[in-house]
Amino acid sequence: MAGKTVADFVTATEGTVTITALLRDGVRKERLLPDAPLRQGDVLLLQGAPDDLERAIVTTGVALTRQHRLPDAEQPTDDLSVVEAVVTPQSMLIGRTAEDLRLLDRFNVNLLAVSRQGERSTSRLGATVLRAGDVVILQGDVNQLSDVLATLDCLPLASRQVGLTRTRPGLRPVLILAA
Repeated sequence: MAGKTVADFVTATEGTVTITALLRDGVRKERLLPDAPLRQGDVLLLQGAPDDLERAIVTTGVALTRQHRLPDAEQPTDDLSVVEAVVTPQSMLIGRTAEDLRLLDRFNVNLLAVSRQGERSTSRLGATVLRAGDVVILQGDVNQLSDVLATLDCLPLASRQVGLTRTRPGLRPVLILAA
Protein backbone atom coordinates (compact mmCIF):
# COMPACT_ATOMS: atom_id res chain seq x y z
CA MET A 1 0.00 0.00 0.00
CA ALA A 2 3.05 2.25 -0.03
CA GLY A 3 2.34 5.15 -2.36
CA LYS A 4 -1.42 4.72 -1.96
CA THR A 5 -3.78 6.76 0.20
CA VAL A 6 -6.08 5.99 3.11
CA ALA A 7 -8.99 6.22 0.64
CA ASP A 8 -7.29 3.62 -1.58
CA PHE A 9 -7.03 1.30 1.43
CA VAL A 10 -10.71 1.81 2.29
CA THR A 11 -11.69 1.11 -1.31
CA ALA A 12 -9.52 -2.03 -1.45
CA THR A 13 -11.15 -3.37 1.72
CA GLU A 14 -14.64 -2.29 0.63
CA GLY A 15 -14.87 -0.22 3.80
CA THR A 16 -14.99 -3.29 6.05
CA VAL A 17 -11.69 -2.53 7.82
CA THR A 18 -10.94 0.75 9.58
CA ILE A 19 -7.52 2.33 10.04
CA THR A 20 -7.80 3.52 13.64
CA ALA A 21 -4.26 4.92 13.80
CA LEU A 22 -1.02 5.19 11.86
CA LEU A 23 2.47 5.14 13.35
CA ARG A 24 5.16 6.83 11.28
CA ASP A 25 8.66 7.59 12.51
CA GLY A 26 7.53 7.10 16.11
CA VAL A 27 4.64 9.56 15.77
CA ARG A 28 1.08 8.35 16.18
CA LYS A 29 -1.66 9.83 13.98
CA GLU A 30 -5.26 8.95 14.78
CA ARG A 31 -7.30 11.22 12.55
CA LEU A 32 -6.35 10.48 8.98
CA LEU A 33 -7.76 12.31 5.99
CA PRO A 34 -8.79 10.18 3.01
CA ASP A 35 -5.99 11.65 0.88
CA ALA A 36 -3.30 10.95 3.51
CA PRO A 37 -0.50 8.97 1.85
CA LEU A 38 0.66 5.59 3.13
CA ARG A 39 4.42 5.03 3.11
CA GLN A 40 6.75 2.07 3.31
CA GLY A 41 7.37 1.33 6.99
CA ASP A 42 4.10 2.81 8.25
CA VAL A 43 2.47 0.74 10.97
CA LEU A 44 -1.31 0.64 10.71
CA LEU A 45 -3.66 -0.18 13.57
CA LEU A 46 -6.63 -1.85 11.90
CA GLN A 47 -10.00 -2.84 13.28
CA GLY A 48 -12.55 -5.10 11.68
CA ALA A 49 -14.16 -8.51 11.75
CA PRO A 50 -11.66 -11.39 11.61
CA ASP A 51 -12.57 -12.51 8.09
CA ASP A 52 -12.44 -8.90 6.86
CA LEU A 53 -8.97 -8.48 8.39
CA GLU A 54 -7.78 -11.64 6.65
CA ARG A 55 -9.16 -10.38 3.33
CA ALA A 56 -7.51 -6.98 3.88
CA ILE A 57 -4.10 -8.63 4.32
CA VAL A 58 -4.48 -10.54 1.06
CA THR A 59 -6.10 -7.71 -0.91
CA THR A 60 -3.82 -4.86 0.13
CA GLY A 61 -0.54 -6.74 0.48
CA VAL A 62 0.19 -5.34 3.95
CA ALA A 63 2.27 -7.56 6.23
CA LEU A 64 1.86 -8.50 9.87
CA THR A 65 4.50 -6.92 12.07
CA ARG A 66 7.16 -9.13 13.66
CA GLN A 67 5.18 -9.52 16.85
CA HIS A 68 2.35 -11.24 14.96
CA ARG A 69 4.33 -13.61 12.76
CA LEU A 70 4.43 -17.30 13.45
CA PRO A 71 6.44 -17.96 16.60
CA ASP A 72 9.00 -20.15 14.84
CA ALA A 73 9.42 -20.40 11.09
CA GLU A 74 10.77 -23.95 11.54
CA GLN A 75 7.66 -25.02 13.41
CA PRO A 76 5.02 -26.82 11.32
CA THR A 77 1.72 -24.96 11.31
CA ASP A 78 -0.07 -28.16 12.41
CA ASP A 79 1.63 -27.72 15.80
CA LEU A 80 0.26 -24.19 16.23
CA SER A 81 -2.89 -23.58 18.18
CA VAL A 82 -4.88 -20.60 19.39
CA VAL A 83 -6.38 -20.31 22.85
CA GLU A 84 -8.68 -17.80 24.56
CA ALA A 85 -7.83 -17.10 28.18
CA VAL A 86 -8.81 -14.73 30.97
CA VAL A 87 -6.13 -12.69 32.74
CA THR A 88 -6.45 -13.47 36.47
CA PRO A 89 -5.82 -10.96 39.29
CA GLN A 90 -2.51 -12.76 40.06
CA SER A 91 -1.24 -12.71 36.47
CA MET A 92 2.18 -11.33 35.63
CA LEU A 93 0.49 -9.69 32.62
CA ILE A 94 -1.33 -7.09 34.73
CA GLY A 95 -0.05 -3.59 34.18
CA ARG A 96 2.32 -4.76 31.45
CA THR A 97 2.25 -4.94 27.66
CA ALA A 98 3.12 -7.77 25.28
CA GLU A 99 6.14 -5.72 24.23
CA ASP A 100 7.28 -5.27 27.86
CA LEU A 101 6.94 -8.98 28.49
CA ARG A 102 8.53 -10.00 25.16
CA LEU A 103 5.90 -12.75 24.87
CA LEU A 104 7.24 -14.00 21.56
CA ASP A 105 10.87 -14.13 22.70
CA ARG A 106 10.29 -15.49 26.21
CA PHE A 107 7.26 -17.74 25.78
CA ASN A 108 7.14 -18.31 22.00
CA VAL A 109 3.53 -17.08 21.83
CA ASN A 110 1.83 -14.30 19.89
CA LEU A 111 -0.80 -12.04 21.40
CA LEU A 112 -3.45 -11.92 18.65
CA ALA A 113 -6.27 -10.03 20.35
CA VAL A 114 -7.46 -8.47 23.60
CA SER A 115 -11.09 -8.06 24.56
CA ARG A 116 -11.94 -5.69 27.36
CA GLN A 117 -15.53 -5.27 28.47
CA GLY A 118 -16.98 -1.94 27.41
CA GLU A 119 -13.83 -0.44 25.92
CA ARG A 120 -12.56 0.06 22.40
CA SER A 121 -8.82 -0.28 21.99
CA THR A 122 -7.05 2.77 20.61
CA SER A 123 -3.49 1.61 21.15
CA ARG A 124 -1.28 -0.79 19.26
CA LEU A 125 -2.00 -4.33 20.39
CA GLY A 126 1.56 -4.85 21.64
CA ALA A 127 1.33 -1.58 23.59
CA THR A 128 -2.02 -2.36 25.26
CA VAL A 129 -1.61 -2.42 29.04
CA LEU A 130 -3.30 -5.61 30.21
CA ARG A 131 -5.70 -5.81 33.16
CA ALA A 132 -7.33 -8.50 35.25
CA GLY A 133 -10.43 -9.75 33.47
CA ASP A 134 -9.12 -9.09 29.96
CA VAL A 135 -9.74 -11.92 27.52
CA VAL A 136 -6.63 -12.57 25.43
CA ILE A 137 -6.13 -14.75 22.39
CA LEU A 138 -2.69 -16.34 22.26
CA GLN A 139 -1.12 -18.38 19.46
CA GLY A 140 1.65 -20.86 20.08
CA ASP A 141 2.81 -24.47 20.09
CA VAL A 142 -0.11 -26.72 20.96
CA ASN A 143 2.12 -28.73 23.32
CA GLN A 144 3.28 -25.66 25.27
CA LEU A 145 0.20 -23.44 25.52
CA SER A 146 -1.15 -24.96 28.75
CA ASP A 147 2.24 -24.49 30.45
CA VAL A 148 2.49 -20.91 29.16
CA LEU A 149 -1.01 -20.13 30.47
CA ALA A 150 -0.06 -21.54 33.88
CA THR A 151 3.14 -19.46 33.94
CA LEU A 152 1.23 -16.33 32.95
CA ASP A 153 -1.58 -17.08 35.47
CA CYS A 154 -4.26 -17.01 32.78
CA LEU A 155 -7.28 -19.29 32.78
CA PRO A 156 -8.24 -20.89 29.46
CA LEU A 157 -11.83 -20.46 28.40
CA ALA A 158 -13.86 -23.50 27.36
CA SER A 159 -11.91 -25.44 24.78
CA ARG A 160 -13.13 -24.66 21.29
CA GLN A 161 -11.65 -23.93 17.91
CA VAL A 162 -10.59 -20.30 17.74
CA GLY A 163 -9.17 -18.66 14.67
CA LEU A 164 -9.10 -15.39 12.85
CA THR A 165 -12.04 -16.59 10.80
CA ARG A 166 -14.25 -17.00 13.86
CA THR A 167 -15.32 -14.37 16.31
CA ARG A 168 -17.16 -14.26 19.59
CA PRO A 169 -19.55 -11.43 20.44
CA GLY A 170 -17.70 -8.38 21.67
CA LEU A 171 -14.33 -9.54 20.39
CA ARG A 172 -13.09 -7.69 17.32
CA PRO A 173 -9.44 -8.43 16.77
CA VAL A 174 -7.19 -5.50 16.14
CA LEU A 175 -4.20 -6.33 13.99
CA ILE A 176 -1.04 -4.34 13.59
CA LEU A 177 0.08 -4.27 9.98
CA ALA A 178 2.94 -2.66 8.15
CA ALA A 179 2.10 -0.91 4.90
